[in-house]
Amino acid sequence: MSNIVLQPNSSGTGSITIATPNTNTDRTLNIPDVAGNLVTTGDTGTVSGTMLAGGHGGFKSMQVFTSTGTYTKPTGIKTIKVIATGGGGGGYSGSPTRNSGGGGGAGATCIKVIDVTSISSISVTIGAGGAGGTGDSYNNASGGSTSFGSHCTAGGGERGFREDQKTGTLGVGGIPTGGNINIHGGMGGTGSGGTVADEPAGSGVGGASYWGGAGTNGNNTLAAVDTTAYGAGGSGADHNGSTSGAAGAGKAGIVVVEEYA
Repeated sequence: MSNIVLQPNSSGTGSITIATPNTNTDRTLNIPDVAGNLVTTGDTGTVSGTMLAGGHGGFKSMQVFTSTGTYTKPTGIKTIKVIATGGGGGGYSGSPTRNSGGGGGAGATCIKVIDVTSISSISVTIGAGGAGGTGDSYNNASGGSTSFGSHCTAGGGERGFREDQKTGTLGVGGIPTGGNINIHGGMGGTGSGGTVADEPAGSGVGGASYWGGAGTNGNNTLAAVDTTAYGAGGSGADHNGSTSGAAGAGKAGIVVVEEYA
């Protein structure tokens, strides 16, 4: 091993010795063409917090929205990942002749990474879950849309339908827009039964969302069990020709914001 000794100061003291590796291979030390200080392991005063903040760190924190509000960026956050899910549609309760109702569609999910260096706050809208139906009536409701400002929107799932009246978008899952990843909501299951009262039937289960599946379906005396998975659709119920159980409600949407420095 050889040493390189730098010129001492004018008093002849305080020389700096750089030890070179014990190898025959040439080594090159590149010095940036800028003014500054060399930093050593014993230096406690040269590196400032501002200098460290110039780089990007990892995951720092998270905010979760289950109701409409405003996202406010914490200090030091530069990038966020948003997961937004729309509300699920409610199930249909059944009819005297068609017996069982269909399940509601699930809300869509969009996932987006956003540079927020020049953003301080963003409005958040959470889509409501659709009510489940009662009796032989379209009093069930579709789920609402969830949005994160103008960056992405996750549509709500459509309400479930009577088995013989499948038209348009009834029972269809929500549609997402604006995400880096766009996931459509799962479709609600179709009701069943024949054309006379009290035929054996199995009502349709609600559609599954990004967060999980629907609750169990109901019969003519027991209501369907509401789902606990954000954005999932409500399941249908059954009608025995004289009475029907209540269909399940869809679950409201959610927005999750992961924050990175």
